[in-house]
Amino acid sequence: QVVTVSFNAAGLDQPGAYTAQLGIKTDTPYPVDPVGVTLNVAAPKSWGKLQGTILGQGCTGAPVPLGAVVRINSLSDPTFGVTLRTNKQGGYVRWLPTGRYDVIVSADTWTPATRRVSVDRGKVTTVNFTLVPVNPCSAVSFD
Repeated sequence: QVVTVSFNAAGLDQPGAYTAQLGIKTDTPYPVDPVGVTLNVAAPKSWGKLQGTILGQGCTGAPVPLGAVVRINSLSDPTFGVTLRTNKQGGYVRWLPTGRYDVIVSADTWTPATRRVSVDRGKVTTVNFTLVPVNPCSAVSFD
């Protein structure tokens, strides 16, 4: 039996490959394995990609990736903003409509930072941050 299945990207706000398993119900006594399906969603042509890495520079050693919160606020549309979390490598990525944005990053015990960026049509904009500790590295004595 030939079956036609269609998918719709409505409700998805980011491009990428979305995978699932399609279960098949039958009246045969034999097992039927699920069928893998993939929906490939492309970014709108008017969007650009914003990406970066959030590191923490401690008092000693090399910077380390942080589990940070990234807030992206549109400057042209005050109702649009998105909050992301970095991955284990401190990375973040988001496709956005062309425009100007404030990018705010924060992590527990680290001083937050912000940058104003432009996201251009079809381009990749990389915005990296290196945060410093909230508490200074050298102790101050008031003896």
